[in-house]
Amino acid sequence: MRYTTNGGTTWLTKTMTGAQGSTGFVTSIAFNNNKLNGVSAGYGTYSTIGRTTDGGNTWFAQAIPNTIPDGNNFGELKWVPGYNTVYLIVSSSSATQSFKSTDNGATWTSVQFPAIGGVTHMDLSYFSNKAQVSSVSSTGSVMKLQDSPLPVSLESFTYNVSGRDVNLKWVTTVEENNAGFEVYRISSDLNASDPNNWLKVGYIKGNGNKNTPTNYNFTDSKLPSGKYNYRIKQIDYNGNYEYFTLNGIAKIENSKSISLHQNYPNPFNPTTNIDYDLSADSKVTLKVYDISGREVLTLVNDQQKAGFYTVKFNATNLSSGTYFYKLFLNSNGSDIVITKKMTVIK
Repeated sequence: MRYTTNGGTTWLTKTMTGAQGSTGFVTSIAFNNNKLNGVSAGYGTYSTIGRTTDGGNTWFAQAIPNTIPDGNNFGELKWVPGYNTVYLIVSSSSATQSFKSTDNGATWTSVQFPAIGGVTHMDLSYFSNKAQVSSVSSTGSVMKLQDSPLPVSLESFTYNVSGRDVNLKWVTTVEENNAGFEVYRISSDLNASDPNNWLKVGYIKGNGNKNTPTNYNFTDSKLPSGKYNYRIKQIDYNGNYEYFTLNGIAKIENSKSISLHQNYPNPFNPTTNIDYDLSADSKVTLKVYDISGREVLTLVNDQQKAGFYTVKFNATNLSSGTYFYKLFLNSNGSDIVITKKMTVIK
């Protein structure tokens, strides 16, 4: 494959894998509007297509549920503009199968396309929040698939980082039968194509039916240091869904200072959270004392790396009253002690 990143002034060569084809040529390539997610299909015996999540820099094989026995198959792809939805037709001279993906080509389901003979061309149109796929067969028949409504038109999906918090914002222009959005997070060092690596971190209720722009916000709070990506799963009231993936990586930097934060909630019964920040690798001890200065519990006693930490404290076995928690650090030969007060109310 040859590609350009400067409008065609120069061209680079890239090996494309996964676009299944016994004779070695690609018949169709399609990209999402974000220019990062793309799929490719070839000519030959099908079990996989090609897929990229980094704008075509790397490609890998993605399985499709194909069952056409003929080895002389053409694949053709069409992407719905502004969505994570892409259609694939795999066709031989005697049979055709059709597929649809709503998560940038990660998973595929069969869709019924009433084809007679092999499909030689496919086109896609989008109107009234519906996708219409048309094709021409080898016998000259024109076929049309009117797909179910695409429930949400997403105008933008953006983020910003504030300390340990990632603030997500997305804007819809059209909503049909929209129940809401599940929010998922993944660490950037995990395989994003494996759905088990995505962690559900929240849910935002949708607006059902609406034809004017709507702003949505979600904050993922108190994250450890690291790099993260996000996606939202839009679900309608019938259980249909579509994924939208954030274009970009949210990075939580290490703390630049040593801090012990006020516990929350406070006062509390019976549990509370204690946050502390380390700007360097340290030997860390976190202890709890009663009002007389007697040690009642050790919460942490370990060597820890620079980063952000949260410890849950359970005071079920303690009586009501005022307590102190102390953070003892030894970092680069220096000893540091920080003390805070908390209150148990029963």
